[in-house]
Amino acid sequence: MANNRIATCGGTDPNEIHKSTAYVTTAGTRQSFAYEKQMEVLRMMVEEKSAFIFGAGYELPVMHDQLDLDYIVSLKESETFNPLGFTREYESTWTGSSDRSLVSFEDINECRVLPKAEEKNMDKDAMYVLSYDVARAEGLANANSALAVIKCIPRGDGTYTKQLINIYSFEGTHFQEQAKFLKQKVNDFKASILIVDINGLGSGLVDFLVTDTIDENPPYSVVNDDRYNAYKTPNSIPMIFAINSSSRDTKASDIHNLFINLVSNHRVKLLISQSQARTKLGNVKDSQKLSDSLLPYVMTDLLVEEVMNLEYKQAGNDTQVKQISKSITKDKFSAFQYGLFWIHLEEKRNQTRKKQDISVSQLFKFKQGKLY
Repeated sequence: MANNRIATCGGTDPNEIHKSTAYVTTAGTRQSFAYEKQMEVLRMMVEEKSAFIFGAGYELPVMHDQLDLDYIVSLKESETFNPLGFTREYESTWTGSSDRSLVSFEDINECRVLPKAEEKNMDKDAMYVLSYDVARAEGLANANSALAVIKCIPRGDGTYTKQLINIYSFEGTHFQEQAKFLKQKVNDFKASILIVDINGLGSGLVDFLVTDTIDENPPYSVVNDDRYNAYKTPNSIPMIFAINSSSRDTKASDIHNLFINLVSNHRVKLLISQSQARTKLGNVKDSQKLSDSLLPYVMTDLLVEEVMNLEYKQAGNDTQVKQISKSITKDKFSAFQYGLFWIHLEEKRNQTRKKQDISVSQLFKFKQGKLY
């Protein structure tokens, strides 16, 4: 391909196109190399150079009986339907924003290194953090609750290695059912804290968690909001950290900035993709068991799609997050970033305690006097 083709005349035909290059791809994200290459070729077309692009969505192969329309419909009706993935793979539409993306696809993909999901506490030396984004819109597919499970492994200096080892997602249901689910997951993971977004609907869920004995578990108490102190009982468990984006201590802008920093610097770990996990689980023959095993990886794929559908907007000193496509929710992203922010606050508290311990030890440190 690097040399000109030799024509039958023994030399180079000046009317022939030489050193041609072909690129074949499905549509991806606008943060990818493939998109940049496509735009480069497109600019060459506009400049009337020797280049062209063509492509098509699923309608063309369906028209020529090369793809079954019922299969397309079944993909859209699947419980794990990925709207952005479908848009790219079957409609040939590039997704995301290249100039104001919250994080790059390459960076978040670099974070996807965890081979094994967890359904319960698997490490007695680790701290498990549960973070919940609340929905209550029964029967509406676009209103989902999401629970992020983050495993924190101590580094020994007050900070943690952060691993997103599972995500649970379901359509919004009655607060009592959500409260039962959360208490069960707190028990399963022996969680140290449950972060709940109390903006709007979240406050109603917290009311159930702190006031009602909805099962055999004792009620919870809120550790960072005095307004809930009136509901404390002698057996209340200090378990809930309330996220309020309008509060000075948990500002939405600070939460967004921390997420961007952690992902951009690859300081958080996520599960590998569904396709990679499927390869590792190739020996699982039971279809239902395989589906259940793959679900955490599917949820992580959907989390990545949510993040790729977000762009940032600077309003003065504040960072705001905007959805590019309103049809793509951001519940998993919200749950994840809330958990990361609490861990950040805990690391700061650990550092403060460490400094105080050093100060106290210095106070009682006496230098031995000399004997004459």
